Amino acid sequence: MRRISIIGLGRGDGFVRLLKDEELFLSYDTVAVYSLPKSYREILKNHGIKLLFLDEVEKNIMDLSLGDLRERMAEEVLRSVGPEGAVACLLPGRPWSGAGLYQALKKRVEKEDCSLGVFTGEDLFSPVLEFSQEEKPDLNSYRGVMWIDALNLEELREPPRGELFITHAGSGFILEKTKEILLTLYPSSHPIDIFKFDKEGVVCRCGNFLLEDLQKVGDPHCWTFLRVPPRPYYYLGDMVHLMKKLRSPEGCPWDREQNHQTLRPFLLEETYEVLEAIDNEEPLDLCEELGDLLLQVLFHSQLAAEKNEFYLWQVIDGISRKIYRRHPHVFQNEKARDAREVSIIWQQIKEKEKGRERKDRFKLPQGFPALLRAQKVQKKASELGFDWPDMQGPVSKIYEELDEFNRALEDDRKENIAEEMGDLFFSLVNVARFLGVNAEMVLNRAVDKFIRRFRYIDARVQSLGGDYNNFSLQDLDVWWEEAKDKEKDNEKT
Repeated sequence: MRRISIIGLGRGDGFVRLLKDEELFLSYDTVAVYSLPKSYREILKNHGIKLLFLDEVEKNIMDLSLGDLRERMAEEVLRSVGPEGAVACLLPGRPWSGAGLYQALKKRVEKEDCSLGVFTGEDLFSPVLEFSQEEKPDLNSYRGVMWIDALNLEELREPPRGELFITHAGSGFILEKTKEILLTLYPSSHPIDIFKFDKEGVVCRCGNFLLEDLQKVGDPHCWTFLRVPPRPYYYLGDMVHLMKKLRSPEGCPWDREQNHQTLRPFLLEETYEVLEAIDNEEPLDLCEELGDLLLQVLFHSQLAAEKNEFYLWQVIDGISRKIYRRHPHVFQNEKARDAREVSIIWQQIKEKEKGRERKDRFKLPQGFPALLRAQKVQKKASELGFDWPDMQGPVSKIYEELDEFNRALEDDRKENIAEEMGDLFFSLVNVARFLGVNAEMVLNRAVDKFIRRFRYIDARVQSLGGDYNNFSLQDLDVWWEEAKDKEKDNEKT
């Protein structure tokens, strides 16, 4: 049977003695090593051992991820094992279940005719942690310490509250990818401490780098460790704690009085403010408004938690699972050629989740604005095949409804006028849907435009005494056209 042995390596003299132990490696066809300093590589080469330098894999995967590197390494190790051969894979320290290459090899050998053995070395984590605590007595260890292999860094979904130590940061490629991942979790100016083991096996601090300069760390190898101190900003868990404090007896009287019903208007208000920030294309405003909207989610979740109805983790878990289920073309093997097929798959899965027999396909929340409700209903009908074949249909319908509205005006019957006006609105919304335009937002923009132009008129009136009775409709219309012209000039500049 083919055989892979993961051998843990110590540091300093112990490491050198291990490499010089010829008998240890006699039973192996190949020795796979990753990111050793040059002097140690020479020791191996001088003993005539067939070597597989795993960091050579990096040269062919610069556009791929750390996970890809981990899998390619495991693939190279397995490829080096002959039909009845054996390979020794050298990993620094005491190989642990969290080591990326160890995990990748373990998964692969389970599917192949190959055994995997582990020979532990000495612990390297404790010396690094002890050195860090001696150097920085204020180390935030009371929040806990998290260790993660650099090759597994893509699994880090959010920064820990305490200290983060990254192991096996053994090359420029890994440091560059580590920087890319950490920049999604920490500010670019976040400090990173670099620790290494020297030739005598002693931990030393090799410098402090800003996260944005992490790739500048010189001579990284398998005994390079990164220390990332706690983040300086609040995260989701901190917000949950703040919300819980606000609702506590020692918290805010106003927050304690709220319930789901009293918060309804704030949820709607914050939603519209997010939409306004999107329309204004102001990233900082959008960032702030999204925070206000998120606060509403946390507030409602806290109210539910106090009654043991559900908790925030269930909200997050529920939407995450829904995203996974409804995107089989992303997370599973199903294929979708375009956005239309995605929409069909989504609807099919949604109906299956809720049951095939639906009481009312067109039931929508009562709080929906009329334009949004109309567009949603039209979309549902379209998904069932009830739709115009092209744009000419909905456009012609506008003219048809306009004629019927004019006839209702001629008959001077208020009920008919109101009904035909509603039909005209509905047909206009249908054109918006056909064009992929949000009717609610389009009308809001039109209202905003009217307000801007009328403010110009009002400013002119105020500058001339402020009495609208002194000006004719023609006077006001001249200023209206001036406002339009100014807007066009501003758009050109």
